[in-house]
Amino acid sequence: MLKSLNEGISSFSEKLIREALELGIFKEYEVKWLLVVGMNEECISLLRETIGKVKRREINSSALRELKETLPTRTLSILGVISPYYIKHHDILHLEKIYTDCMWPKTVEQAVEVLLAVLPQEEKAKIIKLGKDNLGSLHFGLGMWIRNEFGLWAGNRDLLDDVARLTGLEKGEEVHPDDASDLIIYKLWKKLEETQKWEK
Repeated sequence: MLKSLNEGISSFSEKLIREALELGIFKEYEVKWLLVVGMNEECISLLRETIGKVKRREINSSALRELKETLPTRTLSILGVISPYYIKHHDILHLEKIYTDCMWPKTVEQAVEVLLAVLPQEEKAKIIKLGKDNLGSLHFGLGMWIRNEFGLWAGNRDLLDDVARLTGLEKGEEVHPDDASDLIIYKLWKKLEETQKWEK
């Protein structure tokens, strides 16, 4: 259990997040992630409703476990990997919405902050050691995780638009998810390197 939650989270939201963690709706690393992204009123309402459904067994434990253990969690229903019938039958639409609308980072900076919060220290050390010229080796590992979990293939328009802004694309020009994840990895490496220099 997390010892303390972000000071910016209201006591009501903190109670909900802790309850969701205890019920298995969130894993601890996802709580850290959620604290970076934040919770608006709609997300708080969705979480409250989802907790109620899990407690009343309207979302049964096997459906919850299957959804949580099947990766990439946040894009399965959108891409049709889990059928609409399955989602409707197990009544997990609220849970899916939390994993997309509520947890997708909206900016590159936010995406980097999520990665800094959830990546183990040894993984951060490996990224720093790679150096700028070898970051391409992360394209099918960390890069794939970013593309799946941050909704780059599933309509996270806010994040894609921020990538376009940072790369100087004209308004309306499309950003490929591969290019978006590469930029996020570069920004992560840069942040890690700057932090390491500051700590020396």
